[in-house]
Amino acid sequence: MRLYMFLFLIVSCTLSLKSQTKGNVIDGKDNYPLSGVNIYLQKNSVGIGVTDEVGHFSITDMEKLVGNDTIIFSYVGYLSLKLTLKDLQYSDYRVIMYAHSQQLPEVSVKGESGRLFLDYEPLKDLPEAVCSSGSFVHDGKIYVISGDEITPAASGLLSRKMFIYDIATDTWTESSRKFTRRTGHRAHYYKGKVFVVGGKYNSINHKLEYTVPQMEIYDLDKDTVYVDWVNPHKAVDPATFIYDDCLYVMGGTVKKDVYSSQVHTLDLKSGVWYDTGIVIPKERRDFMKCVLKGHVVYFFGGQNMAPMWKVRSYDLQTDEWSDLCDLKVNVCCPGVAINEDLIYIYENAILQTYNIRTHLVNAYYLKEGLEDSGLFYNGGKLYIVGGRQQSSIPKYQESSDIEYQEPTVEPENVFSVDVSHISSE
Repeated sequence: MRLYMFLFLIVSCTLSLKSQTKGNVIDGKDNYPLSGVNIYLQKNSVGIGVTDEVGHFSITDMEKLVGNDTIIFSYVGYLSLKLTLKDLQYSDYRVIMYAHSQQLPEVSVKGESGRLFLDYEPLKDLPEAVCSSGSFVHDGKIYVISGDEITPAASGLLSRKMFIYDIATDTWTESSRKFTRRTGHRAHYYKGKVFVVGGKYNSINHKLEYTVPQMEIYDLDKDTVYVDWVNPHKAVDPATFIYDDCLYVMGGTVKKDVYSSQVHTLDLKSGVWYDTGIVIPKERRDFMKCVLKGHVVYFFGGQNMAPMWKVRSYDLQTDEWSDLCDLKVNVCCPGVAINEDLIYIYENAILQTYNIRTHLVNAYYLKEGLEDSGLFYNGGKLYIVGGRQQSSIPKYQESSDIEYQEPTVEPENVFSVDVSHISSE
């Protein structure tokens, strides 16, 4: 009898969490309700709710959501907010949003409470809007290879082009060489060659996705693309870097919501792949961007709540995984760049800096921005290339009198931000 009672309580609690669909959204400064906040899923931009005149919302199709699904709350003039279903349950479905002009109590820049907005300079647009590309900066040029084509009608088409941006002349050129159509891949420069690895492609009807099996090597001097079908690490959005003349490929997605635990290296001198024997702990398998400093890899972003907030690292010499500190603002798929001891993390108009030596995190703001943008450091400036707009009007919208303001930043836009005044001290 006690066993039945225990099972009944478990089922009741689970159903209670799933059945609760109502919550409220308030302004973070004055605590007044926000009407007309759009609520949609990050994974497919499908609208699942909108707040009424008193800030209340009711999420549709709650039973189809899982704990790790990211739900976005979007409102004109306010910073968009990303929460998982677990986060909503933890906060008792009470959502707090902040306007661009308001202060976040946990954000401080050089000891002053509030936000510091950075100026940025518009540059020459990408010839075509693409994101989730393999990209890198080398010798004063930014290379953007393949990726998602972003069109006014829809995304989902994959590019096979390479665009090259000359920083000195503010000009783009398109290479005559064509690459494999792919997205979620990585590209690295090493001694005159570019190595393109990872990613996925779509079936003809766009209903199925497959990991790209081949690696491509582009010889800059010969202007030739070679294809290597020997690739033991087939994954989407792996963490990659070059260390000690080896290309490291870590983790990544092997199929929907399944992450690889393996780490492979390609010896760039001999062309031989090796299984390193490194096993990524289960709690650290996620979508993450990384940068290398010395023999330590630093990770940012993720689909789950913990890695979205954490600065994490892996020491290649000691085989030690570490959680170093929390970010000011959670990130999912940020652009990352590094200059000496300062790492830059950019997503959705927020630029955060992480000091490797002091573990100090600061946050700076741009007036408007995109997600999934490329970020590159060169000569005291950051270059923000392309990106993907958050859906401002989801497919589900009840209020027809909400004034919609078209975003001024487009997916093909390129900007530079002078960060020479941001000290690493």
